[in-house]
Amino acid sequence: MAESVERDFPDGQYTDVEDSAGQVVKAVNTVRKLGCYGMGSTPPKTDSAKLRELCPSMSTIASLAWLDFETNVSDW
Repeated sequence: MAESVERDFPDGQYTDVEDSAGQVVKAVNTVRKLGCYGMGSTPPKTDSAKLRELCPSMSTIASLAWLDFETNVSDW
């Protein structure tokens, strides 16, 4: 398995730094677009019941994207 990982991800680089930064931006922009946590500039158009489900999931995705970015920057 280790050989497979090394072959697919040479030098331990799983994602490109710029790509991982883009993933953070994309995730945060989605949270803003949904209007989660008062981050949007306009009131959310999404039903509040759906937001209660979507916002925690999207914030988790944004957090994971950030952790991936931090890992890539510190390994860079």
